Amino acid sequence: MQKIINQNSPETIESEEVKNRVLKIAKLITSGFTISEIQNKFNASYWTIYRDIERLKKLDEALYNEVKKIINQRVEENIRKK
Repeated sequence: MQKIINQNSPETIESEEVKNRVLKIAKLITSGFTISEIQNKFNASYWTIYRDIERLKKLDEALYNEVKKIINQRVEENIRKK
């Protein structure tokens, strides 16, 4: 998955537009939004959202760790439901 994300990364974290989107996505995740809800809000693909989550690590590692923790918890909850 990481290889695909890196291959499809024409925009870089140096772009202000990308930085703002990355931080907005992180804020939405920490506010309880799901990846699907964020996809709809930004009209973006699953891959774009996850690529931006990975970009967050370069901007704010503590926030990145918080977001990853939330995502991992959701994955575990979804696995338990099945």
